[in-house]
Amino acid sequence: MRRIPLLFLFILISFLGYSQTTSLRGQAVGGGSPLIGATVALLNAQDSSVYKGASTDVEGRFEMGGIQNGRFVLKISYLGFGTLYRSITASGAPIQLGTLTLTSGATTLREVEVVGRAATVIQKQDTAEMNSAAFKVNRDANAENLIQKMPGITIQNGQVQAQGERVQRVLVDGKEFFGEDPSAVLKNLPAEVISKIQVFDRQSDQAQFTGFNDGNEQKTINIVTKPEFRTGRFGRISAGAGTDGRYRISGNINQFEGDRRISIVGLSNNVNEQNFSSEDLVGVASASSRGGGNRGGGGGPRGGGGPGGVGWGGGNNTGDFLVNSNNGIARTNAIGLNYLDKWGKKVDVQGSYFFNHSNTGANYSLFRQYGIDGSEESTYGQNGNSDTKNVNHRANLRLTYNIDSANSIIIRPRLSFQSNTGTSFDRGATLAGSPFTSLLNNFGSDLDGMNFNNNILYRHSFPKRGRTISLDVTTGYNQNKGNSELYSETVTDEDIQIQDQISVLDNKGLNLGANLNYTEPLTKNTQLQLTYTTNYSNSDGDKRTYERAENSEVYDNLLASQSSTVENRTMTQEFGTGWRYNTRDFQVMLNARYQFLNMQTDQMYPTPINPEYNYHNVLPFAMVRYNFNQDRNIRLFYNGRSQTPGVEQLQSAIDKSNSLIWSMGNPGLGQSFNHNFNMRYSSANPGRSSSFFFVLGGSTAQNYIGRQTITARRGEVVVSPGDTLRGNQQLNRPVNLDGQYSLRSFLTYGLPLPFIKSNLNLNLNATYNQTPGLIDDAENNTTTANVGGGIVISSNISENFDFLISTNATYNEATYSLRKEQNNNYYNQSSQFRLNWILWKGLTLTSELNHQYNGGLSEGIDPTFMLWNGSIGYKFLKDRQAEIRLSAFDILGENTSIQRNIANAYIEDVQTTVLQRYFMLSFNYNLRMFGGSGARPNNDMNRPGGGYPGGGRGF
Repeated sequence: MRRIPLLFLFILISFLGYSQTTSLRGQAVGGGSPLIGATVALLNAQDSSVYKGASTDVEGRFEMGGIQNGRFVLKISYLGFGTLYRSITASGAPIQLGTLTLTSGATTLREVEVVGRAATVIQKQDTAEMNSAAFKVNRDANAENLIQKMPGITIQNGQVQAQGERVQRVLVDGKEFFGEDPSAVLKNLPAEVISKIQVFDRQSDQAQFTGFNDGNEQKTINIVTKPEFRTGRFGRISAGAGTDGRYRISGNINQFEGDRRISIVGLSNNVNEQNFSSEDLVGVASASSRGGGNRGGGGGPRGGGGPGGVGWGGGNNTGDFLVNSNNGIARTNAIGLNYLDKWGKKVDVQGSYFFNHSNTGANYSLFRQYGIDGSEESTYGQNGNSDTKNVNHRANLRLTYNIDSANSIIIRPRLSFQSNTGTSFDRGATLAGSPFTSLLNNFGSDLDGMNFNNNILYRHSFPKRGRTISLDVTTGYNQNKGNSELYSETVTDEDIQIQDQISVLDNKGLNLGANLNYTEPLTKNTQLQLTYTTNYSNSDGDKRTYERAENSEVYDNLLASQSSTVENRTMTQEFGTGWRYNTRDFQVMLNARYQFLNMQTDQMYPTPINPEYNYHNVLPFAMVRYNFNQDRNIRLFYNGRSQTPGVEQLQSAIDKSNSLIWSMGNPGLGQSFNHNFNMRYSSANPGRSSSFFFVLGGSTAQNYIGRQTITARRGEVVVSPGDTLRGNQQLNRPVNLDGQYSLRSFLTYGLPLPFIKSNLNLNLNATYNQTPGLIDDAENNTTTANVGGGIVISSNISENFDFLISTNATYNEATYSLRKEQNNNYYNQSSQFRLNWILWKGLTLTSELNHQYNGGLSEGIDPTFMLWNGSIGYKFLKDRQAEIRLSAFDILGENTSIQRNIANAYIEDVQTTVLQRYFMLSFNYNLRMFGGSGARPNNDMNRPGGGYPGGGRGF
């Protein structure tokens, strides 16, 4: 394990070492106003190739650093203005250009032939901006195809990751598009309308206004469209039919008219195409749940995974309710509507509605190995099937009212309804070893959910620069209700347990909160912040389980141990102060909040209790950012946060929906406190079209909410009267533990390969985690270490010939303090080759190969498979807008789905039904009708947050 810390040290120092250079600064204006987002390029005087690049900020200012001595030509361009050129000689001293004025019209001061390639990445403080012109894709490509070629961006198992973190939001020209659903944007926006891709950490609306980071950041991608595509109609319609009854119908239509943008998307298919978000879930266990409840912490180790459908995980979370494209075969119908507009001069409106209906059927088999807890080793096999139906309605609205130059209000209501019905059947038995257990489980559920949230933010800026006040009021209400039926037979060496019962669920939650924030300038570069936050939440959980009486068809015998009626009330008060120092190149932010939290719990079932807890916390926050120059910066970040147990974690009712893996809450569960730190370094060299990004982060928790697993492998265990664990049965419950910490690092480097007209992206990553747990009363610390790397080579030849080659490899180690002989290591590798080729006069060829190797699996499971998809088509009509295509999926017939889960007491490998080979004939039509290409772009479109990106009013 000593190799892992050494690797972290190696990665940490790999970016050090800088040469002595000079810098250049100036301001671009036109028509009497600053030009926001103007393109600034520094060209080599000898051949006019691009040496460095930048773009102007909200004040029209720009800066370039790291300039070697020599002769250059500065070029500044902006749509609707003539291009400005100026000769520059760098000799070591900083260059101050002052104000540079661009003239209206298309007249240039002198002609310069620019032959250099487009700059790949430009670093603008905390934003990495990538030029789409440097990543050529085929005409039919969407935004998802484009970003896969860009450095630091990957898509794994349907999730977009940027700079090693999951992307939570995708904006279009700084505006929300289909709420918080990245898939809806990336899959439906054509690549040809995209000018730039910006990756940054989006702060809350209140933090953007004040300039004080509140720690509520989301990794965000902003898509900047080309000005010529901001007025017109575009979209794509596709319909196909295939063998084995397969079909696919989809379409998207976008109407852009300046500030007004209307988009409609639709999808119907039975080939596993879907784009659900976490809000599309009921939020309670569905019929296919086999993991033992959603109460515990301390999920198992994760690693590898790849396009073919192999994942490594443990425990249940929200993602367990998502219908993964590799888990079963889904039939999906969905439609979405997005609306953006500006009502008058003061009101901006953004709204979306999304509906989906899915039906997923799956067969599975699992192989489970017991004994990692030190008990006698045994193996267990199980197979089964499930069928789930999910219906979801989701609506979002954002209304911004700019009352005047000093006052504004933002209103953000969000509403969703969900309905989920499902059935599952499971059968299993011990294959070798003891104790013996066999299982028959029949489960069904019918659940409905509703979630409503609303934020109202008022912002006021005083005449004194930097003095502001803002109030953010939040309200929320959610309800989950429904019923379930369970019939199970569990046979052990001791007896036969039969369950024939129904459960009725009704959970409600209410949340009210407010955040008052005041900022005051102290000096030219420093600012003081005062905050007060209050929050009240009330969670009411009611679950009643009834058993069928003997010789009766009526379920009227209440099972108190499996029923729970609990009300949890939490009141939070926070007082805080912060200090901020800000210059062009250096920013320091410090704040601390005192938090008082009162939590009261009233429980009726299974036993009456009413504990009350009072917590006193100090929540620190610190951030330092330094810009070496326009292209290089480093950021250090630390915060501390408390985590209060949820109502389900406090309920002591026993959940037996999985007859082998029971779960229950813990009324005595306490609060945990998390410490998080992060360091990020970003560098870009527009002249060489290269980029470098490095992140090192970690966290540790006090009173970590982990998991205790109580087993019966050494003898039966009485949980409560009438509830006894026997054989391979186990019970999971959350407990507070110490000793949890994690480290992670990510490094990516991108550069062009001009000799093959392609781009190369390299990445390295490493993680180290220690997760405490209990098996019965014995401590079992699980330590996992993963080291991986990847290479992506993507073409930049032309839109007629587009390819991508990638490979990612991960080495994983897992160790257990309780039984070291169960320590294991394994190796995963996933590789991909993708080709899109327009051969001749509209004849097209596509091919995609995905190869997966998964080491460490159980005997009898093939660790290697190849998934090959391909198509041949013909484009016709005007501008080749129509296409007939014949596609083949899984040509080799090797598609498979394997998942390894590592729990406290066992390791299991699960194989699930996947889509097999089929052929499809489809018709595709691209709609392209654009006009008004000379329109001047809206200055607010380059980044969200209006005129105060990350700096507040004047800071």
